Amino acid sequence: MLGYLNRLHRRMEKVGFLPDDPALTLVAKARDAMHELTVDLHYESCRHQVGRRDRKGP
Repeated sequence: MLGYLNRLHRRMEKVGFLPDDPALTLVAKARDAMHELTVDLHYESCRHQVGRRDRKGP
């Protein structure tokens, strides 16, 4: 999904969407949120090995 959003954003810029276009802004926000999610999930999978404390729970 992140790859799709990256490609979509590049295509929209290439075809001439202006930086303040609402659709381009939404795609950029979605891309940034997906990137943040994938990074967070990656670090969750590493657990305490990357400087984070283990979460309490099952």
